[in-house]
Amino acid sequence: MNTFKKIFFLINLILIISGSTQSQVTEYLGLKGKHITSLKIGEGKIAVGTNFNGVYWQSLYQINDSSWNKIDIDSVNVTSVYPHKSGPIGWAIGIGTKPNMYDTNFIYCSYLGEKPRSLSYGIDTNLTHLISQIDGFPDPTICGETFAIGGRKLYRRYFMDTVWHSVYDLTIEGNFESLKARENFATVYAGGVEGFAGMLLIRTNDKGKTWENLSPLCAVADVDFWNGNDTTIFVTDRNKVMRSSDNGSTWSNVFRKDSIQIQKISFSSDGKSFYMVANSGSYSLPRSYLIYSDNNGSSWTTIQLPINDIIVGMDIDSENSIYLASISLGIYKISSPIVQIEEHRDKVIIKDFKLFDNYPNPFNSSTIISYQIPVTCEVSLKIFNLLGNEVATLVNLEQSAGKYSVEFSSNTKSKIELTSGVYLCRLQAGNYSTTKKMILLK
Repeated sequence: MNTFKKIFFLINLILIISGSTQSQVTEYLGLKGKHITSLKIGEGKIAVGTNFNGVYWQSLYQINDSSWNKIDIDSVNVTSVYPHKSGPIGWAIGIGTKPNMYDTNFIYCSYLGEKPRSLSYGIDTNLTHLISQIDGFPDPTICGETFAIGGRKLYRRYFMDTVWHSVYDLTIEGNFESLKARENFATVYAGGVEGFAGMLLIRTNDKGKTWENLSPLCAVADVDFWNGNDTTIFVTDRNKVMRSSDNGSTWSNVFRKDSIQIQKISFSSDGKSFYMVANSGSYSLPRSYLIYSDNNGSSWTTIQLPINDIIVGMDIDSENSIYLASISLGIYKISSPIVQIEEHRDKVIIKDFKLFDNYPNPFNSSTIISYQIPVTCEVSLKIFNLLGNEVATLVNLEQSAGKYSVEFSSNTKSKIELTSGVYLCRLQAGNYSTTKKMILLK
């Protein structure tokens, strides 16, 4: 690490420990001005797609801002990349594109970073205008078993096959926008919009032989899931996040903020944290945020990042370091110890229990409730009307010392109709209890 990078890292570390919400980025990895479109990690490699500037890659274990390798595919707009195991000991990068009049191919494969070859056989040019995402499973063949989405089609490339097969078609109102596979499981999710309601999320648990429809109560611009004893699924329509903790049977709204655009969502590799990266502000001067939850969406922490650019890619490596791609500024890395520093900072600063005034107050559709606890304890955050009837339970679990925020919406499902008036927010944390008034104006 050169002297400039060491100084940059130390400044960021000082800002973090002193309590700044700025500069969580620990390392800049280059590719400024390349008009980046996509980023993905796989098989120890990071791959970055660009608009008419080729595909860049390097090893995660030797990564820096000057060691990018380029795959020459400059004549197309690369819309998705997918590094993965390929062959008995090799690796490859699948490349999805938006064809133009000079190059009508949709998908390429670069084995070991060499010159890419076209793999577009079977793509329906009438119902597919681009390949927006590629994902799949390790395979003994070169650029093996893979899924791809584009327009109204979900495609699958079978083991030892050279042709893409359409495995799911949407109606004229439909469009696929998101795709996620887990290499250790036979599970694939694909989402987007479909029909009048706009909801679309389908899943296979047998690598695409059969599919089932889920109802996440929103369009699905991005999806991620964690396979443990129970399957937890998160989806976003850019403004809100829906969660299912029972394998997709029921869904709840765990985050909403209309002033931001959620760009990408992802679980940490150990499944303990869930991350979102979002933008707000104008397109010419956007602000970017990292938003994360360590309790499956019961509460969220928001960090403003020093990246004034649209975020187009996010992925997380096996050590839980986060990689971000912005259109014009390039690639950034956020190392996982930063979250631990945040936790340490909270433990040092927080000395007492406190329930803060909700904001806004009075509120119309929703309000944010924040509180802090100095020790690990059982926390209950509930809303009551003036008659003492419980309206909603927002938090009911053990939490570690820290600051937390949770959203209360007037659209919350309740046996009691929420009308304009005064409501009581009660925080019970260990032996501590306090109540604050909130005013709902409809």
